[in-house]
Amino acid sequence: MVERLSLLLDATGAEWILWLLIVLSVSSVSIIIERFLFLQKRKVDIDALSQRIAAADNSQSALLKALGTNPGMEVLVGRALVTHRDRPRRALEDLYAAIVERERMRYERAIGFLATLGSNAPFIGLLGTVIGIIAAFADLETATKGANRAQLIMGNISEALVATAVGLFVAIPAVMAYNAFQRKIERSVGGTEVVAKELMSRFESEN
Repeated sequence: MVERLSLLLDATGAEWILWLLIVLSVSSVSIIIERFLFLQKRKVDIDALSQRIAAADNSQSALLKALGTNPGMEVLVGRALVTHRDRPRRALEDLYAAIVERERMRYERAIGFLATLGSNAPFIGLLGTVIGIIAAFADLETATKGANRAQLIMGNISEALVATAVGLFVAIPAVMAYNAFQRKIERSVGGTEVVAKELMSRFESEN
């Protein structure tokens, strides 16, 4: 059984592992670029936004103008709260939570792939290395007499180790991007909470 499995792995080779890692790398880079542009477009300076809200009067038109039209969740929540300011506070809180949850799902779209890739790409590379080493020993067994066996096996193993290196090369940027995106999302959620509390406190002061 073990011999048959060894022959099967030797026959398949490790080249397909490298091609798989290349495809995963291209997918990762595409997601990183798309998410970066998505989040950059929705970047909100929460300090400047808070100052504009504080400087505006309590009229709906003034507050909407202060909030602006940025598509970020901070502004979307703020505009929704201002538009529905006549609702009870509990209803406003439910509205705030619903918009945050909806926008968070949009913000986090596809970044789970980066986390999964970052966790598993090194193991995919390691699988390629193991297959390469198995192939190296298979070549060693079939080597002709007088062949430089040490040179043969070392050359094959060095080629096999490339798969592990490529796996790490794919995983590290994916993990770094995932962590960076998560920090940006958490900052947006925190900024949204600030805006919501500032607006709802102003609405309550009117009553």
